Amino acid sequence: MIYIILLSLIPVLHYVSNNVAKIHTYHEVFIISAVMALLGWLVALAYKKISRKDVIALAPAFAVGMLIFFKYDKFLLFFDFVRGFIVKPEILWVVCALGIVFLTYKLSNKRQYAHAFVKFFIIISFFYQSGVIVNDIFEEQNSNVVVKKRAINKANLDFKFVQKPNIYYILVDRYMRQDTLLELFKYDNSEFLKNLEELGFSVSRTAFSNYHFTLPSVAATMNMEYHKHDSVEKSALNSLNKGDNNVNKVLIKNGYKIIHMPSVWGDLACVDNADKCIYQCEKANVEIYRSFLDITPLKHFGFCYIEPKAILDTKSDFEGKPKFVFLHLAQVHDFICNGPVIDSFCGYISSVKMMNDKLKQTVTDLLKYDKNCIIVIQADHGVGNPSGDPFNATFNLSGFGKNIHRHWYGILSAVYVSPGIIGKDKLDQYFSGKFSLVNVFRMLFSTLSGKKAELLPDKSLLMYGPKGAQVIDISYFNKWGKK
Repeated sequence: MIYIILLSLIPVLHYVSNNVAKIHTYHEVFIISAVMALLGWLVALAYKKISRKDVIALAPAFAVGMLIFFKYDKFLLFFDFVRGFIVKPEILWVVCALGIVFLTYKLSNKRQYAHAFVKFFIIISFFYQSGVIVNDIFEEQNSNVVVKKRAINKANLDFKFVQKPNIYYILVDRYMRQDTLLELFKYDNSEFLKNLEELGFSVSRTAFSNYHFTLPSVAATMNMEYHKHDSVEKSALNSLNKGDNNVNKVLIKNGYKIIHMPSVWGDLACVDNADKCIYQCEKANVEIYRSFLDITPLKHFGFCYIEPKAILDTKSDFEGKPKFVFLHLAQVHDFICNGPVIDSFCGYISSVKMMNDKLKQTVTDLLKYDKNCIIVIQADHGVGNPSGDPFNATFNLSGFGKNIHRHWYGILSAVYVSPGIIGKDKLDQYFSGKFSLVNVFRMLFSTLSGKKAELLPDKSLLMYGPKGAQVIDISYFNKWGKK
């Protein structure tokens, strides 16, 4: 029975080892560990009572079931690619899960020689994950990279605004670019893009991100700089994403109030450097809900996602002062369709369609009362990284082909600049063309300051390995390194 309990705790250990940098309290981890251990004990007890067999015979099937359960999001992403929009992906997951678990049980429960191997595997896996956690905690506490309050780079980021419109930054996580949506999903979202253009947005069909997953991508965008890749720590990226970045520093220096509206994830959650923080509901601020259970079928129950229309609630905030509103939407990333509480796991394209309708209505309503503003709607990466935690991943580019740049880095980008803003034509021309995220705020802030923009070379970097030390510039795949 102890082996089943150890198996049930391995997903918790895996979660902790991947999130050491952002876990601020382990109370929730202890609670979920107790729940998982109790679940394992009850399953083992029920099996023993019903079958009257050695519980170790259940271990292989239980392990496979746990793997399928905690890779729910990965399975559904795969099914969403191949199902042809005939059968719901969650139905396919249930059928496959039951079939695979049953087959595993039938093949393994009568083979006594396999039981000793299963015991050995469980013990090694448990203690290996425990060792990884100890090592990660040690590295986190003794890292050579000390996260300090960063000063603005005086050489090219010292902006003094002569125009101070409200700025709304709407980050739609993992929203692919039009060409990628059409190629991978046979979905044409040109109507939505045309609707935005009719509202005055400049839409780019060639914009791309600088990194292929959220942590470094958003951090580089908000810091207006590429990372020093030989010394990148998750804690440093989290610090940048939670407000200790050059964008916020420039805005605060120019008298802006910062309003942060995070999604359900901890990576971009609120900390003390926002003037106001707005959550959809209290559960959105619970780490276990954000990062552990939302990759399982339990994501259907009780998890809150902030909605695009929530940005309208900032209308009366800090009247008389300019404000910067950062809204992070994770519904497309997580394939969510309906409402702030998950009630339909509907597939990537369905979530895109739903998000299109909500974004269109939200910006239409927003422009009714705040016409002299800037609205930026952008993704942080394309289809993204399929290999789990990039900090523990290795890549062989020969297996990806020339489309890796468009698929992983091609992003939605639409920028509205009020007609009353001096330099609008220059901004419209820039944001309707080919650019990367690291230069978004460089371009905006330079225009608002009435100075020439000092832009960085546009490039896309594949960052992976411990501390992000391995970096490959893949911009050349589609010759997008330069304009």
